[in-house]
Amino acid sequence: MRRHSLVPLLAAIAVSTALPAAAQDVQNFQPAQGTWNYFGVEGARVAPHGLFVPQLYVNYASQPLVERDADDEVVSKLVEHMVTTNFMVTAGIFDYFEIGVDVPLHYVDGDAVDAGFALGDIRLMPKARLYGLQDGEDGFGVALAVPMSLPTGDNEKFVGADQFTLNPKLVLEAKVALFRLAVNGGVRVRPETKSIDSLELGNEVTYGAAIGLTAVPSTLEFLAEVWGAAPIEDINDDSRSAPLEALLGLRVFTPPGIVLNAGGGLGIIPDYGSPVYRVLFGIGYHDLETDRDGDGILDEDDACPDDPEDKDEFQDVDGCPDPDNDEDGILDVVDECPLNAEDKDGFEDTDGCPDPDNDKDGILDVNDQCPNDAETFNDYQDVDGCPDGIPDTDGDGLLDPDDKCPNDPEDKDG
Repeated sequence: MRRHSLVPLLAAIAVSTALPAAAQDVQNFQPAQGTWNYFGVEGARVAPHGLFVPQLYVNYASQPLVERDADDEVVSKLVEHMVTTNFMVTAGIFDYFEIGVDVPLHYVDGDAVDAGFALGDIRLMPKARLYGLQDGEDGFGVALAVPMSLPTGDNEKFVGADQFTLNPKLVLEAKVALFRLAVNGGVRVRPETKSIDSLELGNEVTYGAAIGLTAVPSTLEFLAEVWGAAPIEDINDDSRSAPLEALLGLRVFTPPGIVLNAGGGLGIIPDYGSPVYRVLFGIGYHDLETDRDGDGILDEDDACPDDPEDKDEFQDVDGCPDPDNDEDGILDVVDECPLNAEDKDGFEDTDGCPDPDNDKDGILDVNDQCPNDAETFNDYQDVDGCPDGIPDTDGDGLLDPDDKCPNDPEDKDG
């Protein structure tokens, strides 16, 4: 099996002769931003609105660039050791966008470079969530990531492309219970094709796939992924411009919000930048005390994290808006008694206030035989709630209370 290399250089070039600088970045591990993606593969989620996530990754790559002879034997370790530290920050915008910055610092040693430190190409990493998958729920998500690099790297140490590059990629991700799976596919656009003898790097297809398994919810996740690239244009058949690499590792979430990453892997297709092996460690801080809806109630305590509490002194601690506090069907904005339900008895039922004594005669409707007609209070049947005159049953002019014979009329005989 071929190992990580350039194709054999012309026989006339001595093995010990260092190659001239040729503006190539052979660091293929570019960490995905945030603590919700994978190691190098992007997921479809973005940072919640207002969340700011700092990260630091350190990875060591063994022999990411070597020279081989016609028998595929290593004759020169052009870059034998590469240690890269990525200083990263990410911010979420409106739950649909995130933007990140990655500043890489490299230590490089090998036959073609003087040992030492060098700044790499700074990356800007915008991403937009197009569909689904936020807040860790099950389902399917789609995102568009457009990482780009600026020509800030030291090309003499093989950590700078010496040109602006753009790598738009489509991100697909699915999550079911404890499993999640992501696939990335895109194009890395290089305005110019750069070469070191037979190694040619121009526009290329980039791809990756990753799987995550949550072993302990909110605490431990195992990750596995592969990523690689392949040239788009016709290039030298011996250019070795199609690297493929695999990684396996884990991610640990701690209660204070510190997130730890550790992993290792190897080159599968040993082309440029694909090392004999790679080990990595990462640390980030994901503020668990987020408040997406800005209502002052942290998401972990908010029953409705995307809908702000209406703060009307009614159940204001659950984080959910209560448009109809008394649940009488009349919204609080027009309800004159938002905390007391309308009694819906056919009497002034649109003001939202209960009317326990519609006719206001002092007799509650539940005991009032005439709830909408006030009692007359004339000492005659004053407890039934109905208005009534004092009767004269026998029609003799004497009211019944004063008539000893209310059913027999007085004969008026003096």
